[in-house]
Amino acid sequence: MVWSALIDDESGVLSKQFVRTFYEDLTGECPHYRAMGKEVYRECSEYVHGNFLTHVALGGKVEFQQPIFDAWHAKAKTIRLVSSFALCARYINLADAKTHAELETVLLDNLGHIPAVRSILGAPVEKTLAPAAKSAVTPVEKAGTAAEKTNV
Repeated sequence: MVWSALIDDESGVLSKQFVRTFYEDLTGECPHYRAMGKEVYRECSEYVHGNFLTHVALGGKVEFQQPIFDAWHAKAKTIRLVSSFALCARYINLADAKTHAELETVLLDNLGHIPAVRSILGAPVEKTLAPAAKSAVTPVEKAGTAAEKTNV
């Protein structure tokens, strides 16, 4: 597997074209998750390929370092988030109710802020109210009408 092919803007699994094919409602989310995938890939590859600054951060010692642990933990969380999005975008529409139930906790934990994910998993979705229709009576007219009523 070649990560750069996965995050390709035009044909990767995080591209709008790919996601639109399998779960159109998530298409608008693609740029955000693709950007996160690209960033975490770059950060991880710096360690794999021996970027000088990564060795400096480690200090040349093989010992536990909380800041390094925290940085890797943050990268793992990002990878989990991006992987959850890719899984959902590609397979959630094909999954049966049993699979939805098995994935629900993980997907809602990672992607529960996306209404389309909540909807397909049967979780409550906040409905946004349509703007109220404009009244033919202006606020000034309403105030005048109310004043007239009190004088009657």
